[in-house]
Amino acid sequence: IILIIFNLTIFSLKYFSYDINIIKQTAVVKNESKNDTQNKDDTKIFLEEDIDEESFVKMYRLAIAISALYYTITVSSKKQATIGNIIFKIMVIDIKDGKVGKINALLRYISTIINNTLYGFGYIFYFYRNDRAFLQDLLSNTRVVNLVNQKSTSEKK
Repeated sequence: IILIIFNLTIFSLKYFSYDINIIKQTAVVKNESKNDTQNKDDTKIFLEEDIDEESFVKMYRLAIAISALYYTITVSSKKQATIGNIIFKIMVIDIKDGKVGKINALLRYISTIINNTLYGFGYIFYFYRNDRAFLQDLLSNTRVVNLVNQKSTSEKK
Protein backbone atom coordinates (compact mmCIF):
# COMPACT_ATOMS: atom_id res chain seq x y z
CA ILE A 1 0.00 0.00 0.00
CA ILE A 2 2.80 2.38 0.96
CA LEU A 3 4.65 1.50 -2.24
CA ILE A 4 1.57 2.36 -4.31
CA ILE A 5 1.16 5.70 -2.51
CA PHE A 6 4.90 6.39 -2.89
CA ASN A 7 4.85 5.61 -6.62
CA LEU A 8 1.79 7.81 -7.17
CA THR A 9 3.59 10.61 -5.35
CA ILE A 10 6.71 10.14 -7.50
CA PHE A 11 4.57 10.12 -10.65
CA SER A 12 2.88 13.35 -9.53
CA LEU A 13 6.23 14.99 -8.79
CA LYS A 14 7.57 14.00 -12.22
CA TYR A 15 4.39 15.31 -13.84
CA PHE A 16 5.02 18.72 -12.29
CA SER A 17 8.66 18.62 -13.52
CA TYR A 18 10.25 18.14 -10.10
CA ASP A 19 13.78 16.72 -10.48
CA ILE A 20 13.82 13.44 -8.57
CA ASN A 21 16.54 11.57 -10.42
CA ILE A 22 18.71 9.75 -7.91
CA ILE A 23 21.11 8.34 -10.48
CA LYS A 24 22.87 10.91 -12.65
CA GLN A 25 24.29 9.69 -15.95
CA THR A 26 27.08 11.41 -17.85
CA ALA A 27 28.67 10.50 -21.16
CA VAL A 28 32.47 10.39 -21.10
CA VAL A 29 34.55 10.31 -24.27
CA LYS A 30 37.84 8.43 -23.92
CA ASN A 31 40.59 7.83 -26.41
CA GLU A 32 42.21 4.45 -25.81
CA SER A 33 44.94 4.88 -28.40
CA LYS A 34 48.40 3.83 -27.25
CA ASN A 35 50.24 6.17 -29.60
CA ASP A 36 49.98 9.89 -30.20
CA THR A 37 48.02 9.59 -33.44
CA GLN A 38 44.32 9.74 -32.82
CA ASN A 39 42.23 7.22 -34.63
CA LYS A 40 38.43 7.47 -34.65
CA ASP A 41 38.19 3.76 -33.89
CA ASP A 42 40.14 4.22 -30.64
CA THR A 43 37.67 6.79 -29.30
CA LYS A 44 34.88 5.32 -27.22
CA ILE A 45 31.97 6.80 -25.36
CA PHE A 46 31.23 5.49 -21.88
CA LEU A 47 28.16 6.10 -19.78
CA GLU A 48 29.05 6.74 -16.15
CA GLU A 49 26.46 6.63 -13.40
CA ASP A 50 26.71 8.46 -10.11
CA ILE A 51 24.31 8.60 -7.19
CA ASP A 52 23.09 12.09 -6.39
CA GLU A 53 23.17 11.95 -2.59
CA GLU A 54 21.02 15.05 -2.14
CA SER A 55 18.22 13.58 -4.27
CA PHE A 56 18.59 10.24 -2.50
CA VAL A 57 18.14 11.89 0.91
CA LYS A 58 15.09 13.78 -0.37
CA MET A 59 13.50 10.57 -1.67
CA TYR A 60 14.29 8.72 1.57
CA ARG A 61 12.68 11.49 3.63
CA LEU A 62 9.65 11.46 1.33
CA ALA A 63 9.28 7.68 1.74
CA ILE A 64 9.50 7.96 5.54
CA ALA A 65 6.97 10.82 5.58
CA ILE A 66 4.49 8.91 3.40
CA SER A 67 4.76 5.73 5.46
CA ALA A 68 4.48 7.70 8.74
CA LEU A 69 1.39 9.48 7.44
CA TYR A 70 -0.16 6.21 6.25
CA TYR A 71 0.53 4.43 9.53
CA THR A 72 -0.65 7.34 11.69
CA ILE A 73 -3.90 7.77 9.78
CA THR A 74 -4.77 4.07 9.61
CA VAL A 75 -3.89 3.16 13.21
CA SER A 76 -5.70 6.18 14.64
CA SER A 77 -8.80 5.52 12.49
CA LYS A 78 -11.95 3.67 13.62
CA LYS A 79 -10.48 0.32 12.52
CA GLN A 80 -7.24 1.03 14.43
CA ALA A 81 -5.36 -1.06 11.90
CA THR A 82 -3.40 -0.86 8.69
CA ILE A 83 -4.66 -2.82 5.69
CA GLY A 84 -2.22 -5.60 6.57
CA ASN A 85 -3.55 -5.64 10.15
CA ILE A 86 -7.11 -5.93 8.86
CA ILE A 87 -6.17 -8.87 6.63
CA PHE A 88 -4.57 -10.68 9.59
CA LYS A 89 -7.44 -9.67 11.90
CA ILE A 90 -5.35 -7.74 14.42
CA MET A 91 -5.59 -4.19 15.67
CA VAL A 92 -3.60 -1.74 17.77
CA ILE A 93 -5.17 -0.48 21.00
CA ASP A 94 -4.15 2.10 23.58
CA ILE A 95 -3.71 0.46 27.00
CA LYS A 96 -5.46 3.36 28.77
CA ASP A 97 -8.66 3.90 26.82
CA GLY A 98 -8.53 1.58 23.82
CA LYS A 99 -8.60 4.30 21.13
CA VAL A 100 -5.19 5.12 19.67
CA GLY A 101 -4.72 8.85 19.09
CA LYS A 102 -2.71 10.38 16.27
CA ILE A 103 0.22 11.27 18.54
CA ASN A 104 0.43 7.72 19.96
CA ALA A 105 0.15 6.22 16.47
CA LEU A 106 3.00 8.41 15.24
CA LEU A 107 5.03 7.63 18.37
CA ARG A 108 4.47 3.91 17.76
CA TYR A 109 5.65 4.30 14.15
CA ILE A 110 8.80 6.16 15.23
CA SER A 111 9.40 3.52 17.93
CA THR A 112 9.11 0.81 15.28
CA ILE A 113 11.79 2.54 13.22
CA ILE A 114 14.01 2.73 16.31
CA ASN A 115 13.37 -0.96 16.97
CA ASN A 116 14.24 -1.88 13.38
CA THR A 117 17.37 0.27 13.60
CA LEU A 118 18.37 -1.87 16.57
CA TYR A 119 18.05 -4.93 14.29
CA GLY A 120 14.70 -5.89 15.80
CA PHE A 121 16.06 -6.19 19.33
CA GLY A 122 12.76 -4.87 20.72
CA TYR A 123 10.86 -7.88 19.38
CA ILE A 124 12.64 -10.04 21.96
CA PHE A 125 10.56 -8.34 24.68
CA TYR A 126 7.57 -10.30 23.38
CA PHE A 127 9.02 -13.61 24.56
CA TYR A 128 10.01 -12.46 28.06
CA ARG A 129 7.05 -10.30 29.09
CA ASN A 130 3.71 -11.56 30.38
CA ASP A 131 1.81 -8.90 28.43
CA ARG A 132 3.58 -9.88 25.16
CA ALA A 133 4.52 -6.27 24.37
CA PHE A 134 7.11 -5.18 21.83
CA LEU A 135 9.49 -2.26 22.34
CA GLN A 136 7.25 0.03 20.29
CA ASP A 137 4.28 -0.99 22.47
CA LEU A 138 6.16 -0.09 25.63
CA LEU A 139 7.26 3.28 24.27
CA SER A 140 3.81 4.25 22.97
CA ASN A 141 1.54 2.58 25.59
CA THR A 142 -0.15 0.41 22.96
CA ARG A 143 -0.72 -3.29 22.38
CA VAL A 144 -1.56 -5.44 19.38
CA VAL A 145 -4.74 -7.47 19.85
CA ASN A 146 -5.74 -10.56 17.88
CA LEU A 147 -9.41 -10.10 16.96
CA VAL A 148 -9.99 -13.79 16.25
CA ASN A 149 -8.96 -14.78 19.79
CA GLN A 150 -11.00 -11.92 21.24
CA LYS A 151 -14.20 -13.18 19.57
CA SER A 152 -13.60 -16.78 20.52
CA THR A 153 -13.01 -15.88 24.18
CA SER A 154 -16.15 -13.76 24.34
CA GLU A 155 -18.20 -16.53 22.72
CA LYS A 156 -17.09 -19.03 25.40
CA LYS A 157 -18.49 -16.83 28.18
